[in-house]
Amino acid sequence: MDKTWGINSNNQKIYDFRDKFNNEISVLEIGPGNGDNIIKIRELYCPKNVFCMQPENEEYSNFNENIRSIVGNDKFLETRLEDYIKFDNYKKFDIIYIFKFNINFAAKDNFFEALNKILLNNGIIYITSVEKERFHKYDKYYDCLWCMNCVKKYFKFDKSIVGVGNEFYGDIILKKL
Repeated sequence: MDKTWGINSNNQKIYDFRDKFNNEISVLEIGPGNGDNIIKIRELYCPKNVFCMQPENEEYSNFNENIRSIVGNDKFLETRLEDYIKFDNYKKFDIIYIFKFNINFAAKDNFFEALNKILLNNGIIYITSVEKERFHKYDKYYDCLWCMNCVKKYFKFDKSIVGVGNEFYGDIILKKL
């Protein structure tokens, strides 16, 4: 059981977006960790259309083998998102799940730009954040974590699972502009 920053993967809710699409749905989970959530995602959606992306590095090596065993080699993209979009004919997705969002501040612009490129026009991005400050301007000391301006360049907020007024934090659902 993976537990990071107080979020237990076994208790993570996987929002079901099947009713938002009329076609066969392609799904990507970015950063699947040990694979707890991808198992649940594959139960919701057709497994042949479910992919995972996680970089190749020493920290993830044990997890990556587990992910391969769950989704198969052809559905496991062992790369960073920013590198994936450099491939010819990269695949685009209807739904992208990102649990425990923890992108380096310096890389956030490139990350959200790449997300925009791989999301199909009517697609949905579901993000959970380990720090609400990533999407909610908490105070001046958290400005370095703030991603709202970057997100708003490419996406509109469809729903905030937890929020205060028009400022979002926690779980968010994004759609393309």
